[in-house]
Amino acid sequence: MGDFSADTLRDSIQSGWALTGALSKTASSTMKNPVKFFAHEQVKQIETRKAVEVRKVTPLSRDVIHSKFTEVSDTFEIRCRYTVEDVKNTKWDVAEQRVEDMCDEVVRIVKTVYNPNTKTGVFYRATFDWRNEDMIDKLNQVLIRTLALTLTRIKSEATTVYKGYGGVLAFDTSASTGTSKPTSDYTYTEAYNVQWIGGFRQIAELVDENSDGEHVPVLFTGSWTGRFNCEVYVKKADIGSGTHQIPTLGNPDTYGEVNDVVFLWSVTNTESTPSTLEHSIKLRIISTEPVYESGDLGKIRLVAQIVKPPVLTVT
Repeated sequence: MGDFSADTLRDSIQSGWALTGALSKTASSTMKNPVKFFAHEQVKQIETRKAVEVRKVTPLSRDVIHSKFTEVSDTFEIRCRYTVEDVKNTKWDVAEQRVEDMCDEVVRIVKTVYNPNTKTGVFYRATFDWRNEDMIDKLNQVLIRTLALTLTRIKSEATTVYKGYGGVLAFDTSASTGTSKPTSDYTYTEAYNVQWIGGFRQIAELVDENSDGEHVPVLFTGSWTGRFNCEVYVKKADIGSGTHQIPTLGNPDTYGEVNDVVFLWSVTNTESTPSTLEHSIKLRIISTEPVYESGDLGKIRLVAQIVKPPVLTVT
């Protein structure tokens, strides 16, 4: 399972490195010691003065195996090293600032490339844990900050299975009704606990005789009905008076009817060329319920009646 390597992480940090001046990755006429990048520990006593070292803690990975999928956790140590030029207070202060700048740059790059919030990585959880490992009892003092980074993802036993986490909820502007719709499809913040259920009503009628038994009703098919609900973390752009914005999603229009809203709910799988499963769900909002829990972000629970059977497509 351990198919994510230290070389891959090192290459991402090196290619994304944007610091200049004394912390540039490129040597210049005024700066002879650029930051260098390694996918292993350096040889003792001949370390470079400024370096970022990436090391995988274990050769493979830490796996939690379930019946149908596996949680795969790859753990790395990213070490930012900066050699203090002098023991003077001013030089020491500069060194402290520079090693912290290196740490901030590493975090920025990792969050950009691998953080689940960016949707660019395959991970659903990333854990950061910094520790101080300064070596100040040597002739040349070295400031070292080490980041223990754990990247966790889910791998199904079958790559064609769709991932339930990281799903995207969008407002289909062309299929929805309303007088103040956005000009293009509007994407909400990642939606959670998405559930929908639907089917045809079964109408029971008692008859004098039934081959299935006495007092067993005969069933007749009635109308189709469905219910949809989800929770959405609220961002600033979600609030307003537009047809697609949360406070007015369920408001009646000028004729006293609630607008038909079409949500596009999509998830991907882990094939080499991932496919996307999209649910196109036409509904009418019944309620918007604020959910503010201790230690959580503000979110809204949307509850709606589904107007017709959802359409599922794979692209």
